[in-house]
Amino acid sequence: MTLPSMPYAGAYDDEPLPNRCWRHGERTFSSTFHTLQYRLDQCMSESAAYQLCRSQASQLYKSMAAAPILDSKRNYVGEQHRIVTRAQALRLALEDLDSSIQHIPWSSPLVVADDGNCSLDPSPAAVYAEVKASGQGMERGEVTRYSALQSACLLLAALFERTPFSDTDIRKRVFSDFTILKRDFRHSHLRTLHGPTTSIDELFGSIKDLDKAGLADNLTGIVFDDWTVHKRVDAFLASDIPVEAMCLTQEGPVGKIACRLRTFVILAVLQERLLKELFETKFVGEPARGFEAMTMEDPMDQLDFVEAMVRNTPAAYAAGKGMYYAWLYAPEINTTPENWEAIFGKGSNRLPSLYDGVNVPDVVVADPTSDSGYSMDLPASFEQDFDQADAQAAVGFPWADDLIGKYLRKLREKKVGKSSNSVVGKRERVGKVPGHGISAAGNGHPRVTSNGHYAKKKVKKEEEEADDVGDSDSDDEYGQKRQSSLQPRQAVKSAEKPGEVQARRRSLRSATVASTPTTGKVKQEEGEDEVAGPGPGSAAAEKMSKKAPQRCGRKRADSAPPDEKLHLPLGVFLVGIITSSAYTNTQLHIEDLLLMSININIFGAPKIWWWLPQEHVPSFKAYAETLTLGGRHDLYTKAVAPFGMDKTLSPAEHRMPLTKLKEFGARRVIQMPGMAILTSPGYAFHFTVSMGLNIAESCNMFLEILGWNVDRLWTERPLEQYPDASNSMAQWMQDMGVLKVLGVDPGQLHATYPLPVRKGSTNAVAPSLGASTLPAPTSTTPDLPEVEEAAEEEEDDENFELPPDDLGYDV
Repeated sequence: MTLPSMPYAGAYDDEPLPNRCWRHGERTFSSTFHTLQYRLDQCMSESAAYQLCRSQASQLYKSMAAAPILDSKRNYVGEQHRIVTRAQALRLALEDLDSSIQHIPWSSPLVVADDGNCSLDPSPAAVYAEVKASGQGMERGEVTRYSALQSACLLLAALFERTPFSDTDIRKRVFSDFTILKRDFRHSHLRTLHGPTTSIDELFGSIKDLDKAGLADNLTGIVFDDWTVHKRVDAFLASDIPVEAMCLTQEGPVGKIACRLRTFVILAVLQERLLKELFETKFVGEPARGFEAMTMEDPMDQLDFVEAMVRNTPAAYAAGKGMYYAWLYAPEINTTPENWEAIFGKGSNRLPSLYDGVNVPDVVVADPTSDSGYSMDLPASFEQDFDQADAQAAVGFPWADDLIGKYLRKLREKKVGKSSNSVVGKRERVGKVPGHGISAAGNGHPRVTSNGHYAKKKVKKEEEEADDVGDSDSDDEYGQKRQSSLQPRQAVKSAEKPGEVQARRRSLRSATVASTPTTGKVKQEEGEDEVAGPGPGSAAAEKMSKKAPQRCGRKRADSAPPDEKLHLPLGVFLVGIITSSAYTNTQLHIEDLLLMSININIFGAPKIWWWLPQEHVPSFKAYAETLTLGGRHDLYTKAVAPFGMDKTLSPAEHRMPLTKLKEFGARRVIQMPGMAILTSPGYAFHFTVSMGLNIAESCNMFLEILGWNVDRLWTERPLEQYPDASNSMAQWMQDMGVLKVLGVDPGQLHATYPLPVRKGSTNAVAPSLGASTLPAPTSTTPDLPEVEEAAEEEEDDENFELPPDDLGYDV
């Protein structure tokens, strides 16, 4: 199918940027949707793999329809029976579809027929026992892989049954939120660039031109007029890549299940169909008095309906009944470079990027010592001009920006000795943007992906720790257990001994990339260990506080110099692929280290972004820091669910209702296929929610815009993001030599936020001063003898730390 003459390009009389290929103008939610709506049809019609998944989703639908229903009464008991029976039928069908699902045991025994086929006892007593067994652990805050999978199946079965969402209270809440969305949030505007896919250098220069003109804000839209459905997407959808799908509820993550990517896509397509049927049969028509009507004629009505539904789908079917609802999210999908080449074809670029035009040389290589599986060969990178890569190839963004890109350019100047008239000098004048982080993949949920960092040889204590931890043959050269990028590393408690650390890491090999701040004790099946954390229904979940910091670096005593190899954290300085389903949402957050992020909707359904313009950040920031009992800690460790309920009220109400978002000036924009969203540096608060299956690429980056530079990022970041320096992206920045090359002093004090309490420190809280009155480092520097010792012996930055992923605007 050919593009319909790129309707977006001629739809508005946008103003061209001088000497640029890009034009800019303000777009509303409605205008963006209607202008790019044709791309939704393109995604479905031009992907053979999507059509196959849609056919398989129909088979799952039929399996639920054919479930052996023994109680058809229109009462609570009958409804419960039908939901659980259909969920069981769906689970059995999934086992036939995906062998990895077969390894998740049932909580009750199967009935084996004479022909060898397995089924569940459909009697009401057996069904009730199954419900009780699947919910007991959730009530205690213990989430097994079985109960996580069961929760995902229960939501789909409940959507099939439809009656649970016809409940008077839920229906009223859905109509209320739908009405506010339709009346008040379809006209939010966003400064949007649009044009052909030029180079990253050209795009970054255009963004800086917007900033110089005073038109930049905390969010910027970028529409690629020449977008099309990429062939790599089809190969990706048809692949059998294993993923760890996070199960989310209204209150946040509750567990994870292992499955194939294709299975995730099929379930997402099935959920889209069930939501559409629910919308058409139960909500279209005359509403209650005072509410807006839902119609089939306005396609945006269904978008508003889906968002109203995710805001009001309860975590549990009924209190004490053990039936939990969960939707799926697959953040930061990755595999080995060899597998990528096998998927995309021999000779193809072997990076996690779905843009057909990606052509990043193999200076980015497989590296078993890097947690993402990738490192950059720095000497080889000096011969490459990453800023000349296509702007749709997000994989190159971090290596052409004003952070990692600037670091690489400075190294090249030093090693290669190019003059100011060289390509290096030209790039410096234009300016580059660093790669952005996902949130979440965006991911928005705390990232657990680790990245290599080097321990200082001069610090004997760190050498001894690295040697102790690395005494196993299966440990890598950093002294830490090697894990794939699909597996998270939980924070190691300081009280644990080296042997206990090893045992703990071995027990976490089957966990997912994304951390789960509100997750229940993710108890694996028999023989597996537990990952502690509050789950829905538990007191800890209601508090939603105190998520342990995640380790983001590795130590080793005999590393190569940082100017030879740069480990690349997935989703931060290496693009991450995010696959979402309807309902998938991120937490309310800012980016790691106050960096920027870029998120490109490569394929599929729209994604809704909620964000705060700069002028509203100070008041919203003060409000958001008090949303939960965990306060600033919860907010800056991504533990604030945007749809969470305040259960101290009776009846419970949303902690962050739409009326409050309107009061604080929040804006709602839509991201269509072939559209990128760029978040600005600083306290750029945002969260997202997907309308259906979509695939995005995301990473962190940084441009010197809106008055931000790396020094300011360092001094104004919220220290709660990384309370322990050894577990932070900031530490990675220091240990990889990035700070030193950029001339950033990690000893600068934080002027606004409390200092982390460290051993030997006499200062628990920094002076309450504004950024403009930053005190001299000598006046309040904590006592850190090992840092001082390292600085004296080799002029190195030893105690650098940075925040998690997202952008922001500081007060």
